[in-house]
Formats: sequence, structure tokens, C-alpha cells
Amino acid sequence: MKILVTVNPRRCAASENCLAVAPSIFEVGSAGYSRVKREDLSEADLDLLRDAEQGCPNQAITVEVAEEDS
Repeated sequence: MKILVTVNPRRCAASENCLAVAPSIFEVGSAGYSRVKREDLSEADLDLLRDAEQGCPNQAITVEVAEEDS
């Protein structure tokens, strides 16, 4: 399983809701907007990622899950 998380900087209002929900996954970048700080995302992170996605007031976070080819 491959998890891809993107934060659209044009939509991010820097409310930091994602940091409150998943501080081990998100951080504030130098431009003042949230960004993903880890690339080693796993299925164990999926609930937190979905909570952050749903809790984003501007829908700036997108979580995509793809099955990896064997």
C-alpha cells in the first residue's frame, strides 16, 4: 500500500488543524503553510491522515491510497 498526501498551499489557511490531529506527520513549512514532514507513511497512519483531511477547513489536504504492484 502506498499513501500519498498532498497539501495544496493555495488552499491552506495555516489553521494548523492538521498539526493538532497528526503532529508526527505534519509541520509548518518556511512559507507558513502546513506540509507533510514524513515520507514513510503506513497503514497505521491512515486514520490520523483521514482525520486531518476531514478536519481541514479549506480542504487543502488530499489523502490517496494505492495498492502497490507485487
